Amino acid sequence: MPIGPFDRLHDVDQKLDRFNDWKGMALANRDAEPFGFGRLTSESRRPGQGMKGRFGPRPTWLILAEPPNAPLAHERAFYQTFFYGRETPSTYAWVMAQYGAPPVPVLGGPPATVHLTQEQAQLQLPSRIPVIDEQALRDIGSYPIGWGGLDADRDGVVKGTELLTVIVDSYGLGNATTQSLTVDSTALGYPLQIRGKYSVMGHQVALQTACHEVFHQWGAIDMYGADQSFHGGLTTMAATITQTPDDRSMVELDAWHRMQFGLTRPYVYDLATQVSGTASISAVAQNRYDSAVLFWDSRRGPGDYLLVELRQATPGTLDSDCASGFVVWQCKVDANGDPMGGLTPNGTYAVNAIGPGGVGDGAWASGSSLRDISWVDGTSIGVEVTLDSPNGSTGTVEWSPRALQGSKFDRLREPL
Repeated sequence: MPIGPFDRLHDVDQKLDRFNDWKGMALANRDAEPFGFGRLTSESRRPGQGMKGRFGPRPTWLILAEPPNAPLAHERAFYQTFFYGRETPSTYAWVMAQYGAPPVPVLGGPPATVHLTQEQAQLQLPSRIPVIDEQALRDIGSYPIGWGGLDADRDGVVKGTELLTVIVDSYGLGNATTQSLTVDSTALGYPLQIRGKYSVMGHQVALQTACHEVFHQWGAIDMYGADQSFHGGLTTMAATITQTPDDRSMVELDAWHRMQFGLTRPYVYDLATQVSGTASISAVAQNRYDSAVLFWDSRRGPGDYLLVELRQATPGTLDSDCASGFVVWQCKVDANGDPMGGLTPNGTYAVNAIGPGGVGDGAWASGSSLRDISWVDGTSIGVEVTLDSPNGSTGTVEWSPRALQGSKFDRLREPL
């Protein structure tokens, strides 16, 4: 079984033990690269970039923006703990530390505080950001180390791989968005530019929403799902905005994102040749490498595939508030491996959870037999999949041929 440099799940001895236990599945485990394993970086999702620049401590520029007559709900120390206090559970910093990417205060300093005028506060969000940035830059410029210390490669540009930007604004309770950021600071005496993204969020933002937005800076995409299903309880990249002040529920990333980030290397099976079999996986909350199975059909190509994972709500983990059961992700990607848009009724990305009631309907219970699972275009995958998990922490995915009258898969299976 491969030992990845960013594997937060196993030590070497555990990996060797599991290799001895699962020799028959280790070969399939090496085949995940064609489906994007490890390619998702903080800047973009370009093939061939591999693992570089993805995880590790990252300087994080925290800016507190306060319009007049609309004070932030908490004191400055609250936000400093939430965004930088990695030892405290249920904080943004603690979550990111579990991924090996703890935030580091910019130049070791406190959050920058920007007091907007009434006129500035009336600006729409995109127009308000340069005003906030300029004032925050002046604040950072007073630090002893100086702003240029963030330009690690000394190319005159502070990029998303060198800096994450988070703005807390009292414009909304829990609203949030992530947009492109370009700041030319030469007028302020710094001969460099900032080119990346910023995440702006309300002053009582939910934990999931804060993580969701900053994951966009790492390269993640929205997983809102077809038919406005939103995938709640299935992924951090679902529609997470809530009007519950300071909500601290948490759900792990979905199998597709974890594969792209290199956190999960699924067992890969080609249904054109492997029409039956059994695979054992660990629940996502167990923080193990072996938490998904990927089915594809080489006759259709790698642009269509299914991911099967096991979720178990487990307090004190990144999956403390997930929907429990097996989750089946139906994926359709383009030649670059990016989920295709416009294929679903509301034009969202074609990566959707297929539940008992259809698209976006949540998780499957242990003991479920899936006889009608299809690729995105509605064509049957041609096998029946049985899901079993007696204890919720580990599960078995078993598949076998299923005769479908008139199906192009008939030649591969025996009649029932």
